[in-house]
Amino acid sequence: MSFSLGEKVLFLHETGTGKVIEVLPGGFYMIEDEDGFKKKYNAGEICKMHTKKLSKDELPELPIESLSKSSRKPSNSNIGIPEIDLHIEQLLDSTLNMSNHEIVQYQMKVLRHFMEDAMQKKYRKVLVIHGVGQGVLRREVHLYLRGINGAICHNEHYTPNGFGATLVELKYTY
Repeated sequence: MSFSLGEKVLFLHETGTGKVIEVLPGGFYMIEDEDGFKKKYNAGEICKMHTKKLSKDELPELPIESLSKSSRKPSNSNIGIPEIDLHIEQLLDSTLNMSNHEIVQYQMKVLRHFMEDAMQKKYRKVLVIHGVGQGVLRREVHLYLRGINGAICHNEHYTPNGFGATLVELKYTY
């Protein structure tokens, strides 16, 4: 994905927004954040931000068939454990006209469907990949998971940068 000068962007591993102030060689961009700080990012660390707000009726429908699989391969320690990658670029082709709040709400909708499916199938463990960043999605994920009776959460060292996933153990009462 390429970005243009002046284009507003969201950070994928941090909270906040910025603006492209310089296009650099090798797929890098100089971004000025909302506080005026400048930092170099590669195209995989940012996504286009669109400012038109969507109503709840305009949110994209969730493709149910994609809920039980992820485009990422499982980590070596969790081979065979179902996983869901909540990075928005893994769930939608575009976040055009979606606010940060709407994006998180969509990610949580995907998680709820995934967890309902996992519990219906009586999975013992699932891996939820939420990313590192400032932890907005992580907090929402953990808040939701704490509300599931019998769910035990463990941080998983999924990325070199930190704890970007949560391993969920599901205990069932028969």
